[in-house]
Amino acid sequence: WGFFPAAGLAWVVSNEKFWRPLNKVVPKLKLKATYGLVGNDAIGDENDRFFYLSEINPNDNDKGYWFGTNFDEGKPGVTVKRYDNRLITWERAKKANYGLEMTLFDALNIQVDYFTEHRTNILMDRASIPADMGLAAKVRANVGEAKANGVDLSVDYNKFFRNGYWLQAHGNFTYAHSEFMKYEEPAYNEKYRSHIGQSLNQWYGLIAERLFIDEYDVQNSPKQTFGEYGAGDIKYRDVNGDGQITDADMVPLGYPTVPEIVYGFGFSFGNQRFDISAFFQGSARSSFWIDAKATSPFQHINPTEDDPYHQDIPLLKAYANDHWSESNRNLYAMWPRLSTTVIDNNVKTSSWFMRNGAFLRLKTLEVGYTLPESWTKKAYISSARVYCSGNNLLLLSGFKLWDIEMAGTVFCNICPTSDELMDRLDRWVSPVNILFFVLSGAELDLNILSNPLVLLIGVVYIASRSLGKISGSYFSCRATRCSDNIQKYLGITLLPQAGVALGMAAEAAELSDGHMVRNVVLFSVLVYELVGPTL
Repeated sequence: WGFFPAAGLAWVVSNEKFWRPLNKVVPKLKLKATYGLVGNDAIGDENDRFFYLSEINPNDNDKGYWFGTNFDEGKPGVTVKRYDNRLITWERAKKANYGLEMTLFDALNIQVDYFTEHRTNILMDRASIPADMGLAAKVRANVGEAKANGVDLSVDYNKFFRNGYWLQAHGNFTYAHSEFMKYEEPAYNEKYRSHIGQSLNQWYGLIAERLFIDEYDVQNSPKQTFGEYGAGDIKYRDVNGDGQITDADMVPLGYPTVPEIVYGFGFSFGNQRFDISAFFQGSARSSFWIDAKATSPFQHINPTEDDPYHQDIPLLKAYANDHWSESNRNLYAMWPRLSTTVIDNNVKTSSWFMRNGAFLRLKTLEVGYTLPESWTKKAYISSARVYCSGNNLLLLSGFKLWDIEMAGTVFCNICPTSDELMDRLDRWVSPVNILFFVLSGAELDLNILSNPLVLLIGVVYIASRSLGKISGSYFSCRATRCSDNIQKYLGITLLPQAGVALGMAAEAAELSDGHMVRNVVLFSVLVYELVGPTL
């Protein structure tokens, strides 16, 4: 068990008498602070808990022995997977938060929080135990220590103007930084290898200078110890100056892999007829790495017991257009020389494949127009709004190969192929569709077709829905190069959405009979389910 107390204190300054003269300008001002201890017992791997118990495998065939005339008799050996350690305890954190909430002119709401965290007893593998002690398993202890701090800002603005216009705006900004204060590691001669003072999400790698020009360049450069290499392969910097490139030359590269800055902002503006809204999101101070091994072209991943799927890695167009070759000795080409096998020297974590993860995206944009009531009344509709919306319409980023939020790779070497995925989907999609047919047929009243307004709504919606899904799946698949099976599946999914939207349209048309509305929903989904597979 553990005891982790916490306390908080707040003062609404705007409720005090001395603040009354300022109420018109600052009607709300609140100061707050919290401090507490937090315990974390989920400090090991999900399969490696209960550290006070040892774990031994008495039937390890890899550690066994064989005997007999033909060595056909054997006994398994014993392996120690974990030594018991009754001193391992909670990871503890001291957390503090200091905040301010303020309202200006009854329109602008501001909330600012500054937070700190000091974590101790972080579980780590001991690095100071020499191998000649003969221990069969790693020894862990609560030796790590780290700290973090940051700022969280939120701003909201709401204003209604006398001329009938209104404006709503919102923005948020978060900055968070962390660093190790104690880290279990050897006493490196190279101080740059230490994790002390570095972010918890900091990556280390080699500094890539350029590609080798030719074999003469290879022979007259520090030796690289990561397998065979030659002209057109990546040349690394000898940071410690010992005449060879090893792991001792790995330095902190770029920003942390988790963004230190995350922000978003948006607005809605309009009047009784016209309205427009938009939302932007972005992040900064982060780096990611293109997975060089996963994107190495011409590789075939054979299925194994642990990885039952397989995948052929194609040659990316970006690599095909910009790689080193005998006829194009570009020393700064995006991809080194092509090979039918993975060149270990070129897939080491390095600055060559490091990219800046900062971006700003226009996440949503919507423009709408509410039809005049004099128009809608003629169609027995209380209100109607026509709008156009879009998602991910604009992206500002220095990375152009694929969606930057997918980070390092668009390939998955442990994922099923498209055909295997379709087989899996059919196992649960088909029963759901059959059940939906039964329910729809039991409740559907075809008499709704006698109402021309219902029929018109259904036809228009189903046609627009079908066209939208076909075009959407087509262009999305062209962008991601998915298979025809996946494209077909994208074109016939999300069927309940059609019914819900059509039901809302029926309600907007003031179909007072609840039974009628329900049947409109069922009718639309049933028809779309029938015509969907043929699209």
